[in-house]
Amino acid sequence: MLFLLLQRKNNNHVAKKLFFGLLLTVWAVAAQAQLGLLKRAPINLVMDLGISGLQDAPVSMELNPLNSRTVNIYYMKNIRISNHFSFNLGAGAGMEKYAFSKEVLLESGFQSAIMSNIASFDVRKTLVAINYADLPIEFRFTTKSGRKAFRVAAGGKIGVRVSSHTKVKFEDGDKSKYKDDFYLNPIRYGIYGRMGYGSFNVFAYYGLSELFRASKAPEGAPVTPFTFGISLTTF
Repeated sequence: MLFLLLQRKNNNHVAKKLFFGLLLTVWAVAAQAQLGLLKRAPINLVMDLGISGLQDAPVSMELNPLNSRTVNIYYMKNIRISNHFSFNLGAGAGMEKYAFSKEVLLESGFQSAIMSNIASFDVRKTLVAINYADLPIEFRFTTKSGRKAFRVAAGGKIGVRVSSHTKVKFEDGDKSKYKDDFYLNPIRYGIYGRMGYGSFNVFAYYGLSELFRASKAPEGAPVTPFTFGISLTTF
């Protein structure tokens, strides 16, 4: 298995095409809204840029926080409840990248996911990337109408894993990429909060679902993801 992981591959998958097609659709709708083509529609775009973390992960899965990143792009429809409160439904894409601080690589073993030590391969860094199609929902409070207002939002999201891969970068500059499900949970869900002023917000997300399928995590640890960072919005 490790031999396969270190092969240089560059295969195109249907899942990847669908995922990036979803990204393009989200951006197209948002661009139309910003240009006024959907001016009357109560919609906005949310982009989260954050740092990814793993709670209760084994020592072998220790992360490099500066290289472990989250990018979420969501199209949100606003349903006004009152002058200050609204309910928001969304759809979009979530991209998680977990960069390991040790020279290890995630694999799918005979019974579970495992962390293999690949220090002997002259490795610079390794990571696992996971792409999701997400459906966020949230309640939002605003102090007044318009963009120049203070906002607080609380909600949750559920997502479906679209694709996942590991990547290895070697000291000589070569790269290796391997795609697999790695016993990752096909469904994720969790809660999040966001607050800020105008288009700039801070957010935090905590996963209520484990990263791996039941009893499939490396060393049997119940690994759960969390994220915090900034949000850029078109509220």
